Amino acid sequence: MSKSSRLLHYAYILDPSLPVGSFPFVSELKQHIAEGSIAALEDVEAYMKCYMHSQLVSTDGMAIKGIYAASRQYDGWRIALIDKMLHAQRTCPDQLSSARISGQRLLKLGKALYPWIDFKYLEKILQRYNAVGTLPTMHAWINFQLGVEMEQAVSGYLNAAVNACVEEAAKQLNETDTSKNQVLQRIMKDMLLTHP
Repeated sequence: MSKSSRLLHYAYILDPSLPVGSFPFVSELKQHIAEGSIAALEDVEAYMKCYMHSQLVSTDGMAIKGIYAASRQYDGWRIALIDKMLHAQRTCPDQLSSARISGQRLLKLGKALYPWIDFKYLEKILQRYNAVGTLPTMHAWINFQLGVEMEQAVSGYLNAAVNACVEEAAKQLNETDTSKNQVLQRIMKDMLLTHP
């Protein structure tokens, strides 16, 4: 597991309810599979292209790049602004308190995984500007602190999100590893080709 995706991987394993990229889509995929509207991995691929592509590539991928740019300039206000934009696109206003709890849990997990990183600056930013700490924000900020290249941080995020969905769907559909890997490769190729 690369250091650029460790937070994503552990966040999903330890607590699937955390808003980890595409992971909220996993429950939607399960529901579609149970209803029969998704019956094969090719259906999963089409679903992901239609419903997840813009969120993961255009929104989350660009947000990660924005966090990198803001981090280089020590621009806490812009980091918080990007975080608030991500939060506003994902959750209803009445879910603000649960989003804050998720952000605090992600921060705690980040500190446990990377005890040598000083999180005080990020905590102050989130508190001062009333931001929540979405996963793309946490992922980007931590990876920037680790010295991970921006493109690697974006591709690690996309890969973790796509893997979570396809892995779960393959289990539900009893698909072979070969089929699963082929679909994963096609989806990731498409996402990496189209992300700006």
